[in-house]
Amino acid sequence: MLSNFQNLQAAIEGKKYDPDFSTLANQNIKCSAGDKYDYLIRRDLQLAADLLKQTHFQTRGRDG
Repeated sequence: MLSNFQNLQAAIEGKKYDPDFSTLANQNIKCSAGDKYDYLIRRDLQLAADLLKQTHFQTRGRDG
């Protein structure tokens, strides 16, 4: 998950978010730069939560 704008800018310039931008384009979603930023943040949070889910489950909520 990215925590600041410089990291976000580097990730975008490095094309790490191209699949996400393609998803928005393929769905014909018209949105502002702020909407795209919100989408990326929500997507990053979901992916992070998905990574931690199994640990959370295995430790019965004590970790993850």
